[in-house]
Amino acid sequence: MKTFFKSALILVLAISMCIPVFATTNTDEIIFSDINSTHYAYDAIKTMKTYGIISGYPDGTFRPNNTVNRVEFATMMVKALKLQINLNATSSFSDMNTETWAIPYVEASKNFLTGYKTTTGYAFKPYEASVREDMAVALIKALDKNTDTEAVLSLYADQNSISNNLRVFVASAINNNLMIGETIGTQKYFYPQRSLTRAEAASLLMNVIKAEKITFDGEEKVTFDEDVNTNPDATYYATTLSYEFDRAGNNGNGNAYGNGNAYGNGNAYGNNKTNSAVVLKWDKITHPDFEGYKVVASKTDSTPAYPENGYALWITDKNNTTALIKAGSSYDGNEFSKFEAGQTYYFSITAVYKDKKVPSNVITVTIPNTPSTSNNDYNQDNALTLQAENKGDSIELKWTIAQSDCFQGYKVVASQTDTTPMYPDNGYFKYITDRDDNSITINKDDLYGSGDFSKFEKGKTYYIAITYLCDGYKKSSNVVKMDF
Repeated sequence: MKTFFKSALILVLAISMCIPVFATTNTDEIIFSDINSTHYAYDAIKTMKTYGIISGYPDGTFRPNNTVNRVEFATMMVKALKLQINLNATSSFSDMNTETWAIPYVEASKNFLTGYKTTTGYAFKPYEASVREDMAVALIKALDKNTDTEAVLSLYADQNSISNNLRVFVASAINNNLMIGETIGTQKYFYPQRSLTRAEAASLLMNVIKAEKITFDGEEKVTFDEDVNTNPDATYYATTLSYEFDRAGNNGNGNAYGNGNAYGNGNAYGNNKTNSAVVLKWDKITHPDFEGYKVVASKTDSTPAYPENGYALWITDKNNTTALIKAGSSYDGNEFSKFEAGQTYYFSITAVYKDKKVPSNVITVTIPNTPSTSNNDYNQDNALTLQAENKGDSIELKWTIAQSDCFQGYKVVASQTDTTPMYPDNGYFKYITDRDDNSITINKDDLYGSGDFSKFEKGKTYYIAITYLCDGYKKSSNVVKMDF
């Protein structure tokens, strides 16, 4: 029996408010070897590729008819909505290994996804296919459409295949011409359980960004909405914004900022103490209708607010009350596309509630120059030396510690086909921001992101390396070839 659970509804706006305006595509451009300009999803696929939301395969193909599994779609959605991720997030789901790359993405987007309630907790089923009825829920929530009666479903021969708790969402998707289905002869079919293809995912993400859906027990799907508002007359209030400067060279500040990147490992390497970035800080909001914080800025408008002035970051973690802004940080708005050193901006935080948006106070900040990294500093480090040991159902990795002041992190990278894997070309398994954390265990069935495989499997061969990140520079360790 399906049940609606109230938990973290994030009302998402149409894609025009979440992603910069898409440029007109050049229909003569070959974006993938198996996609030409006559394909129905050509423009959508090109746009998703341009923004790094959906990538192709190492052989240059897109494979539009391949199925999109649930963890893949979670990742696409986070990228499309620019949701903030916590690299140190722990999983809410019993079947997501705590060492995998996917946990931050699934946790950031779980309010838009479905899950399953079991006797031991919640399961995500990462390798199950995303299906069409899932997308119906997503579209309706993303566009904030009203749910309708189920009357229109009587026109569809396969209406009984629609999960009970999702029927009103499917009906609304049909009535709003978001998803129609197919007519064969005189009979209509919605195909609610049909797997979502890569081309379909690109098309749907092009039009709206998926809102959340989570399913539970008994193979029955349910949706999770925001906390029930037990006091609908409660006051909608603004947060209070302040700031401080982040100091370059102090890699030991131990703070995790709101752009999803963790800075600091408890040790100080280097003595450069110049201002390098702005850390915005604000008070936490706990209102039951609260959905998230929009970090807003303007060069000319002294009272910037969302949606009028666009936004830099959309933070849906209510406990995340800091954001790092530096020269080069991107901005989604009509006035400018990225922050520039030496320029002065008006900043505010728009508190987004279910039915209201409330801007904070405004502060004025000049963006400092980001200290450049010299080749001498970067070249303090020789290429990292990686060692690996096969433990049967796991592979243990250990590498030498980076020494230069510009340290940002290690990316653990692998490939089944590329003998010289490196981030970002081959995706990554784990991002480690603690300089002294120089070992990791890869277990059988651990998930892998944006590479030529989706999980580590027994009987497969992998080329593994560590990509070392240093303020705009990348350097790879040696490559080890390991048979799982």
